[in-house]
Amino acid sequence: MSLHCVQHATCPVVVVRSTVG
Repeated sequence: MSLHCVQHATCPVVVVRSTVG
């Protein structure tokens, strides 16, 4: 996770998608 992740509102979405697969 990088700092740019904070600027991205879709950051949590990507994490969830990665977990759900």
